[in-house]
Amino acid sequence: MYATPTTEQRELRAQVAATLATACTPGRLRAAWADRAAVRALWAEAIELGLIGLMVAPEAGGLGLDARDAVLLAEEAGFVGLPGPLVDTAWVIAPLLAAAGQTQALETVLSGAGWGVVSLGPLVADAEPDSLILRIEGDSTQLYAATPADLRPLAGVDPGRPPARFSPSAAPLWEGPGGVAAFDRGALGASAQLMGLGRRMMALALDYAKVREQFGRPIGSYQAVQHHLANAAVAAAFAEPLVLRAAHSLATGHPNTSVHVSMAHLRAAAAVDKAGRVALQVFGAIGYTTEHDLHLYLKRAWSLSRAWGDEEFHRSRVAAGLDAPRDTKETWDV
Repeated sequence: MYATPTTEQRELRAQVAATLATACTPGRLRAAWADRAAVRALWAEAIELGLIGLMVAPEAGGLGLDARDAVLLAEEAGFVGLPGPLVDTAWVIAPLLAAAGQTQALETVLSGAGWGVVSLGPLVADAEPDSLILRIEGDSTQLYAATPADLRPLAGVDPGRPPARFSPSAAPLWEGPGGVAAFDRGALGASAQLMGLGRRMMALALDYAKVREQFGRPIGSYQAVQHHLANAAVAAAFAEPLVLRAAHSLATGHPNTSVHVSMAHLRAAAAVDKAGRVALQVFGAIGYTTEHDLHLYLKRAWSLSRAWGDEEFHRSRVAAGLDAPRDTKETWDV
């Protein structure tokens, strides 16, 4: 099986990457740690870029892209550490609302009047008093309008992705099916963001290894450092095809989509964990200080890698799907 981005996909990805690199600088990202208004400002720019409605049909106000397109853009959003619930809103809630004909709620998230976050249990991340919160339980979904009384802020590892305990005090605005498909979209979007975060941390480590000298030579010239960097690069190289494969399965409605998504998430989480550990070791003592830019991406990776199911959960889904029927002759359209 084979997949590679088309010329149009590569051009779109390059345009989005250039815009995000200008908008979401490390300085603005660090400001978002302390000021949620800074997050809102970056979110407004993401709306202007079309990222929020990227998987919504054009007639409903979106870009009409499918997962094969969106996965590339989510990776670029991960590369810059874009704050705000991009996956929750753009990958999960907006497409679900569009499919369900919930035009008013859809307009709320597409316009930026309020963003959407997903609750897979009692905890949510990035929730604001004007958020729409989608609770997923199995294949059922419930959409709530959050109020300040519904949210109890908690301490979290990533200041740019603050968690809270969500206890709804009112009946849902809407409820319906589609929970499994919504979860798969979210887990895949998170996997793509993790790939971008890992790529950013490796870029920082590589640049540092070229200029940091020890014993009169750049540390990148030593085999011990090279081997660590190479191992992280190999982990990313093994993960990327699985993320692309899951995106293709999601876009084409493959019967084993959930298995492919869990395989992608497992590899992406492992790859970003390897990248973070290697980058931290390359930087040494300076990398442990929160003032260093590495933490902008390292803490986001720690938070995001478990937000859509931990390793045990995804391994269980893969194991459960091993006996599912598979088409060994299937090919990818490119």
